[in-house]
Amino acid sequence: MIVYEHKHINIFSYIKILPGILFIIFAVVHCIWLFHKEVRHFKPFTFLHRVFIKTISRQCLYLYAKFHSTFRTMTKIQGKYLGQLRTASVHLPSGSELLTDAPTDNHGKGETFSPTDLVPTALGSCMVTIMGIYAEGHGIDLSGTYWETEKVMASNPRRIAEIRIRLHLPKSIAAGERSKLEQAARNCPVALSLSAELQQDIQFFYDVE
Repeated sequence: MIVYEHKHINIFSYIKILPGILFIIFAVVHCIWLFHKEVRHFKPFTFLHRVFIKTISRQCLYLYAKFHSTFRTMTKIQGKYLGQLRTASVHLPSGSELLTDAPTDNHGKGETFSPTDLVPTALGSCMVTIMGIYAEGHGIDLSGTYWETEKVMASNPRRIAEIRIRLHLPKSIAAGERSKLEQAARNCPVALSLSAELQQDIQFFYDVE
């Protein structure tokens, strides 16, 4: 009896590189536009350059970043206990080190971030990072953006009950882009990874000059 092996094709492995391929195509067209002046008098090519290069190329950059981050492999981090309720974690790809202390209200020194401090820190950083990806793909300047985070602890068991984040963005951002940036922030990977029982109080202020 002959047995045929069925091979499973992961379509996502092809989808994730599609935006990058399209961007390369548009980049080639743009180079032709720059170095071959005679094609500028060819109306169909002029239309292609105006519509695709100036509009879709930005979309491709955004989609490529989004797909690339979605299918990226896990980052490895190595941790070590240093004693006296202090830990050190090393980001292996870069060698960067992060220390944590237990807080003063839980037997620690509180000389640096506590483990629970990293949760609102991660949420705020992730929100602004995702907004930055959207902004770069749509020609939006986020210079001067900053945020403040606060956590509310609960007991029995001890846990984070609420995270409050206040994001301050440039006044110059167009009204039509603000809701899109906010939606991107609220759907960042960290926000979607937190428990539904953890309340996220997120507010946006467009007050940066």
